[in-house]
This record gives sequence, C-alpha cells and structure tokens, in this order.
Amino acid sequence: MRGAISSGQTLSGSVNSVAEQDAFVFSDQQGGSINVTAVATSGTLAARADVHNPSGRDIGNNGFGNTTTGNITLPSTGIYTRVVVMFALNNLA
Repeated sequence: MRGAISSGQTLSGSVNSVAEQDAFVFSDQQGGSINVTAVATSGTLAARADVHNPSGRDIGNNGFGNTTTGNITLPSTGIYTRVVVMFALNNLA
C-alpha cells in the first residue's frame, strides 16, 4: 500500500515488473466519482488500473491498460482502493 490519495491529486509512481503493483486508498461519499489513468511510459508492459469498493469488489478498470477508466460513480460511502498493476501485453490470450 503506497498510501492515501486526495481529490484532484495526481500521483506518479514506478512499477517495474509483471505482477508488481501499487495501491492507494481514498474515501468518498456515495454518488462521488473517480477517473483513473494508468499508462506505461516505457518497455513492453501495460499499466492496468482497478478501483475496488469498500468490500474489495472491482467496480471499474481501464481494460487492457494504458488508458483511463472513464468516470466511475461510487456506489457507497467508504474507503476505496485504487490498484495499478503491470502486465505483459504479449501474455494476453
């Protein structure tokens, strides 16, 4: 866990190998929204961003990576987790 992220804050980080991940937490009210972008800046890996609700369920992601999640409306009040993980594009089948 890398720590907390605030509304409007932009963070950069480094994930250097397949399956390595960074996680950030944030709290918000039901009906709030989040838009997450995760992009690999070098190499052949893709950056995938997942957003998990307070129960740990995935409520949105950026598909195969290197893009945005789009606007995700939060279904409940609580603490959410944003996870960024790297994966190799050539391992997708």
